[in-house]
Amino acid sequence: MRRLLRLDAQVLFCVLVLLLPVTFLPLPSHAAAGVSVATREGRLAVFDDAWETIRARYYDPALRGVDWDEVRARLRPLAAEAGSSAEFYAVMRRMTGTLRDAHTRVYAPEEKFDWQHPRYLGVGILVREVAGQPVVSMVEASSEAARAGLRAGDLLQRIDEENALKV
Repeated sequence: MRRLLRLDAQVLFCVLVLLLPVTFLPLPSHAAAGVSVATREGRLAVFDDAWETIRARYYDPALRGVDWDEVRARLRPLAAEAGSSAEFYAVMRRMTGTLRDAHTRVYAPEEKFDWQHPRYLGVGILVREVAGQPVVSMVEASSEAARAGLRAGDLLQRIDEENALKV
């Protein structure tokens, strides 16, 4: 069994790939070298390390059918030219988002993710798949979703102008 290393603010990114049993990825080599995403070279080093780590260690060797080389070709230039740390990590999240896997994430160092005390954010609803459709199963009473009129049993059709019914 691998040990969980407690990472400090020196870490430039953290990619968590949930495997059964849980395996934590090793500290990337550039973190120890003090690479900064403030520079183009640093952003490319972090992007490439994350991309390669996912390619090599992802639980599904087929990467859920995603053309991983195409993802790199499309997003690497955006990562290189990111104007801020927030913009860079948004590109990194787009990269991991292509996998459509809730267990693969990228965190910016300022997010100071504490592995032993995770925080969870929600939107005030729970959604379940019913007959292949995303259906609201619970709405938190004081949530923005409740104020917007969502109710248990509602079928989600669109989320931020994106079709929620896509598989």
